[in-house]
Amino acid sequence: MVKVPILGAYLRANKGANKLGMQQAKISLDENHIKILDKYREYGFKDKSSLVRSAIEEFIKLEEKRKLIESAELYAEIYQADSELRDLTDSAIVGWPK
Repeated sequence: MVKVPILGAYLRANKGANKLGMQQAKISLDENHIKILDKYREYGFKDKSSLVRSAIEEFIKLEEKRKLIESAELYAEIYQADSELRDLTDSAIVGWPK
C-alpha cells in the first residue's frame, strides 16, 4: 500500500481552494490503483484529484441506481402480494386510455 494525500498538493498550491469546499483526505492505495492514478492525463483529467472525485461521483450514481432498483423491486413485491392494492389501482385507471 502507498499512502497518497489526494488533495494535499492542490490545496497547498491553491490557497483559495478551501473556499470551494474542498477538504484534504489521506487514503491508502495499492500499486494497481497508483498506476491508474498516474495516468490521469491519459484519461482526460487535469489532476489526480479530479480523477478520484470523478470515480467517487460515479460510485455515488451507481449506489443511487442500486437503491432505486431495490426499492422498485420491493414495491413490485408488495403490489403482487396485496390484492386490495391491485384492485384499488385497477379501479383508479378505469376510463384512462390504454
